[in-house]
Amino acid sequence: MITTQHLKNHFELNTGLIRRALDDLTQDDTLVQAPYSVNSINWTMGHILQGRERVLQLLGAPPQLTSNEAARHQNGSQPIGAESEALGLDRALSVLERGLAEIVQRLESLSDDDAARPLDLFGNGKPDSLLGWVFFFYFHDTYHTGELAVLRQLCGKPAKIA
Repeated sequence: MITTQHLKNHFELNTGLIRRALDDLTQDDTLVQAPYSVNSINWTMGHILQGRERVLQLLGAPPQLTSNEAARHQNGSQPIGAESEALGLDRALSVLERGLAEIVQRLESLSDDDAARPLDLFGNGKPDSLLGWVFFFYFHDTYHTGELAVLRQLCGKPAKIA
């Protein structure tokens, strides 16, 4: 059974992997766009943070991104096409750290009853527990964290999380 401790540990692990993936990158590096339908590091990082916003929301925490930042990185949004659309690297790292601290604190204080509370998050008649939905978004987080290793290499940087 997945516990709040598992999720806390694994969000912390992913955050460490993200830090390593972003280490020594410049803002320009994060904007390198592949010649095929793959988003840049900048968009992917914003998308990871947007997914964590959903976790924060589920746990009753305040958002870390502005509504425009979150909307810009939602599933299906267009690739980042200009510097003016980009999430600053410093901002992304700051949101990552503050968001992790909030997730950890909220998971540590989550009661068993709240963790088991059923939610039909997507309104499709398939409810899961609150903790089940946090796990779903942890999986999402992990998927996109893994993409950062390949995207680093597209910028000409060696992989750090492979």
